[in-house]
Amino acid sequence: MSKKEVVSTQKDIRQLRGRVLESSRKAVRDLKRLASEAGEMKVFHELRFRQVGTDPLDLTRPLNFIEQLNQAFTYLVALRAAGYLLENEPMHAPYTLNFGTTRGHDIAAEDGLVVAEVFAATNPNSNRKLKKDMAKVRRSSAPKKFVFYYCVEYPEKAPSAPDVHLVRFKSL
Repeated sequence: MSKKEVVSTQKDIRQLRGRVLESSRKAVRDLKRLASEAGEMKVFHELRFRQVGTDPLDLTRPLNFIEQLNQAFTYLVALRAAGYLLENEPMHAPYTLNFGTTRGHDIAAEDGLVVAEVFAATNPNSNRKLKKDMAKVRRSSAPKKFVFYYCVEYPEKAPSAPDVHLVRFKSL
């Protein structure tokens, strides 16, 4: 499913964030109900193998809970990144956010002058994610390249990259 959203204002971002948070609230309600009705291995089984979650942007679309969890955090990073770009690079707005498995950069300015990749991880070096995203934006002809990420446990000093702006969010 292709999920593209175009944001021009902070209000656009707040609306999308609200949808992600609502799907999270629904997931927690459903998880509480499931946990009260089933044994621990049944709960784990349902979370891992069944569609007991929902798409973070579409409450009507069932989704595996683990996938919802991963997507929700990635989407929140993307929305935070879009807010950063609207604040720091407003002349390049609007920005297209390519959620999920949509092709292209995670974020791209309509004028083609800014691209960004985003991720949430326990460690940015897991699966070489930071290096892979830096390589992906480097392949772009856009003059302004960003990688935005969220990691709870990571040293304060981020790697330096003169051609790619690395932005670590400490909160979402």
